[in-house]
Amino acid sequence: MYKLHATVLSDQGKVRTNNEDNFYFNGKTHPDVSAPCHLTEKCSTRKHPVFAIFDGMGGESYGEVASGLAAKTLQRHENAMKHCKGDELEETVRQFVADANQTIYTMAKKLQGGNSGTTMAMLCFQGNMVYPFYIGDSRIYLYNGTDLYRLTSDHTLANHKLKTGIYTKEEAELSSDRNKLTQFLGSDLKHFSLPKAAQPPLRIYSGYRFLLCSDGLTDMCDDLTIYRVLSSEQPNMAQQLLTLALDAGGVDNTTLILIEVL
Repeated sequence: MYKLHATVLSDQGKVRTNNEDNFYFNGKTHPDVSAPCHLTEKCSTRKHPVFAIFDGMGGESYGEVASGLAAKTLQRHENAMKHCKGDELEETVRQFVADANQTIYTMAKKLQGGNSGTTMAMLCFQGNMVYPFYIGDSRIYLYNGTDLYRLTSDHTLANHKLKTGIYTKEEAELSSDRNKLTQFLGSDLKHFSLPKAAQPPLRIYSGYRFLLCSDGLTDMCDDLTIYRVLSSEQPNMAQQLLTLALDAGGVDNTTLILIEVL
């Protein structure tokens, strides 16, 4: 069992007029998306904590509603996630994903008849293991004390074209297709397949640092910048990352959760 020190930061940014991000911080959601948020806590992996971020999308305020619905739906499923065994967790998460997808899709059709949805990046800790799950282009990183690893692969049209050889890496990074999601919560059920876990569960060790973030961070800060911050041993790494995103333009909402294994 390990102790965790977790920090969540969420900021509207310098351009957007509202914050369409939300989060799930071991039981807590964003208390007021119209204001910046900064929460910290220590917890034990023995109690199976769950952390997630949601980056909403859609016209008007529907992205904000979608991400909020995802966070509230996770609250309803948290007890099942915390009390299931490791080999049952993926199916339990799939049930949450199906519920959240249906709830958001129904909301979008009722309110505007168009598309609305949200990404998801989630970590479920159980004892000495962590289980990553994601949908969309919100990312999960692991810094293991030496190297930085991206545990997710963006569900975007640009990334799909990169994998199939249509785009080069440079073309994918510059294409507007990088903002077009191929998977998100709120999809039409006819076209939505519940994704499998991001990868097999990982054994955790003291000194590991996990970062969950919306693209408000990764559009402003590349992986090398993230590596430099997470390897810096500074006490305010989460705030440093947010400040870098804002200083680079802050063109989107930015939400991040930094989890340090003690």
